[in-house]
Amino acid sequence: MPETDQHGAYAASERVRQEIAETNLGHAGTVTTSIGIATATAHSTPDSLLRDADTALYEAKRAGRNRTAHHDKPVPEAPLPGKMTP
Repeated sequence: MPETDQHGAYAASERVRQEIAETNLGHAGTVTTSIGIATATAHSTPDSLLRDADTALYEAKRAGRNRTAHHDKPVPEAPLPGKMTP
């Protein structure tokens, strides 16, 4: 997400994650997703960003799944207006 800081990326990822969790897929029921995000720095490369986001994804899964994690940078867990986080 160009021009987006870690808080904006976290908020957008949380909106997507919550919409997925709230969507009923008929016979399949509901599903959840974990999302990993990484923030580009002056030294980032496409490969390092992908690696950092992948690391964050696995951090989210280890922390209990159905959540968003940011690689190496804590992001406050503030619920979105009108939504509840797990």
